[in-house]
Amino acid sequence: MKPVSPSRINSGAAPRRKAITGVPVAIASGKVTNIGAYASTQHHFNGTIDEVMVWNTPLSGATISGIYAAAYASDSYLYSTPTDPTPVQSHYVSIPTLASGAHFAVTSVDTSGNSAQSADQVVPTVVAGDLQAMINEATAGSTLNVTGYTFAAGSGITVNKALTIIGGTLTSGANIRAITISASNVTLNGMTITGPQHEDINSHTQERGIIIQTALSNITLTNLTISNFGMAGMWLDRVTNLTITYCDISDCGYAGIMVLSGTGGLIQYNTVTGIGESFYTGGSRYPAIGDAGSNAYGIALSQLLSPSLESTGFLVDNNIVDSVPPWHAFDTHGGDDITFSNNTSKQSRCAYYITAGTSGSRNTHVTDNRAESYTQPAGASSPASVIAVAFIGSTDCSATGNALDDGYPDYNDYPDPGDDRVLNYQDGNVRLTVSGNTLIT
Repeated sequence: MKPVSPSRINSGAAPRRKAITGVPVAIASGKVTNIGAYASTQHHFNGTIDEVMVWNTPLSGATISGIYAAAYASDSYLYSTPTDPTPVQSHYVSIPTLASGAHFAVTSVDTSGNSAQSADQVVPTVVAGDLQAMINEATAGSTLNVTGYTFAAGSGITVNKALTIIGGTLTSGANIRAITISASNVTLNGMTITGPQHEDINSHTQERGIIIQTALSNITLTNLTISNFGMAGMWLDRVTNLTITYCDISDCGYAGIMVLSGTGGLIQYNTVTGIGESFYTGGSRYPAIGDAGSNAYGIALSQLLSPSLESTGFLVDNNIVDSVPPWHAFDTHGGDDITFSNNTSKQSRCAYYITAGTSGSRNTHVTDNRAESYTQPAGASSPASVIAVAFIGSTDCSATGNALDDGYPDYNDYPDPGDDRVLNYQDGNVRLTVSGNTLIT
């Protein structure tokens, strides 16, 4: 059974979910592992087990919480109305077709057909564009569920206290920062944030989906859909303990996810597409170096220039960045203790770029990633500097076990063809390890 959570509607039974704790044990080689039974014929579990997942590496608490939150938010439910008792599937209990004041009931059905229905519910009346008032009235530390409602950002929304905000659709205008987070301990989950469809940062430098510009901690951004901002989907300064998971960011002018001087975080299972594409002016040119907008980034961990603070302690894992034709899919400027693992870059001019910044990247590792093919846009008037993996001014960094497209340049630095797609720029790196990289042909 998957009973309806009271955090998603105004009333109803609490979900029958229970955390299981224990001591992890190793699975011996060659042994059979049983799920739902002590042995093949003993002590069977009386019920249904779903969403079973197995990893070959230990998971951190933050990773487990992110996986749980994503699975919880993506459950499918059914709803019916008093005038139409036929259950209708609704994702995340989003019922946008029901007007304010309408009556409805929520029915939860398991895989065996067992069902449970809530009492009669009424869609509350919400004034469009009143999201800021709802945030201002909410109690710090509480959960604000706006699933199914649409808001206008106006001059911008500020999350000014510790809150968890679930759901909702926010539409933003020209040169507006849609959501500014100014407090620690904030979670945004399941929200859609749409900009004005500007991708040109020369005239729309303020446009950002989510922005943080003060030192904060414990920020979680999960299951978000962000698109059409002139500058960036996310622009996050000086955040400690930052989690970004299961987000879909597309069609932004300069950056999908830009983290500046962050400390400790997880960026995992996100998809970033179409960053900086408008700089081609219809596919006719590459932007000249020095133009506002000559660079673009899918996922970047960089540093503030004043004060000069590096980003440190991040795992960037299992993300997809597709189509960053002007510049870098994955990047760090002066990062320390950064790991890029199990990511995929597609149709991006430079797939993985580890460069010095003001302090030099240290202990940054590019491992088990993919760099798929890049094709120069038709009509581009100048050739691109196309790079699979590059290191510039780094110390104690590595590129190991990556699969790199055969179409990327061969730099003749290493005897192995796969390793040779890694650019050891002017030998300006100290203790750089390059091994076990293969070609995608």
